[in-house]
Amino acid sequence: MDDLARLLRDQSRRRGLRSGTDRNRIWLWETGGTTPSEESQSLLAGVLDVPAAVVA
Repeated sequence: MDDLARLLRDQSRRRGLRSGTDRNRIWLWETGGTTPSEESQSLLAGVLDVPAAVVA
C-alpha cells in the first residue's frame, strides 16, 4: 500500500496536481470503506497503465 500511495503521489505531481493519498486511504478503497474520487481514479489508471474506464 505504501508503494501504491507513493506512485499515486508521483503521478499526481507529474500532472501538476497534489494528492494526499496514503496507505490508509488505499486501505479504505480496498475494503469498500470509501470510493476513490474521479481524480484518484484517473491517477490509478495512469499508475496501473490501464484505460480510465477500467478503474471507474
